[in-house]
Amino acid sequence: MSDTLASTKTDDGVVTTPLIQTILTTTKDNLSDGHWITSETSSINNKLLLTPKQKISRLCQTGCQFGSKVQNLNQKMLPFIFTEFNGSGGAYHLLDAVQIYKKLEIACNKIYSMIVEESANVLFICTNSKSAPLIEELAKISDSAYLTNRWCGGTLTNWKVTQGRINTLRILEQEDFSKFSKKEASDIKKKLSDLDNRFGGVKNLQKQPDLVIIIDQVADKTAIQEARKLNIPIIGIIDSSGDPDLVDYPVIGNKSGLLALKTLVGALADTIITANNHVKEKAQS
Repeated sequence: MSDTLASTKTDDGVVTTPLIQTILTTTKDNLSDGHWITSETSSINNKLLLTPKQKISRLCQTGCQFGSKVQNLNQKMLPFIFTEFNGSGGAYHLLDAVQIYKKLEIACNKIYSMIVEESANVLFICTNSKSAPLIEELAKISDSAYLTNRWCGGTLTNWKVTQGRINTLRILEQEDFSKFSKKEASDIKKKLSDLDNRFGGVKNLQKQPDLVIIIDQVADKTAIQEARKLNIPIIGIIDSSGDPDLVDYPVIGNKSGLLALKTLVGALADTIITANNHVKEKAQS
């Protein structure tokens, strides 16, 4: 690995490299800013990052710029490639940090406008077992719906059926098991557990989601197909092997590293918190 990519870690696990300083030095100061981490919220990404350069620095420090192996490149991602480097497993692509920032800001601004102007509800989707716990945590922090277990075909396209299962889940959660025999109670609890695993993250949704955030377009290709069929806007995390045309708002970046995902998806979740706070303040004024 070249000296520019040789990394060190600070005490809090943040990665720094000489390349970050090169990127920041060549980054223009007139980048437009959006709703990611405003003065009102820093609940997920730890510190207030108020300028575009500070945000780009954070993206780089957490490894958002690392792409997939060179041989896995999707040609549609060529405009987002900064360079390539040799890693422990071969040659990898390095994504353009400024492009990452710009696409993330576009996605955050879309979230903000939909929530503030349309009272939109957001659904996080991630059935990748490695990433799912983090995505579920971020969804809960932002008081959003989530689906992080196996995707059930028709969850979106057969919403009436999904809503029926959610209603059953709500009813079973209020059930008094003491009035049943041990076997009956056991069967009901088993059904409750199954429904909770599949639909617990969406049980508070009163209607079909207005916007979905999908982390892994390979693992959740069926979810993408259903959302596209229903014209539900999709925000997707796309690395150098992904297809940006499958989603409406591609967030370019490293979808494999958990620290990178926490920064990228955390920015989206932070925006949801900011937008919801704005809506509450407006209602109270």
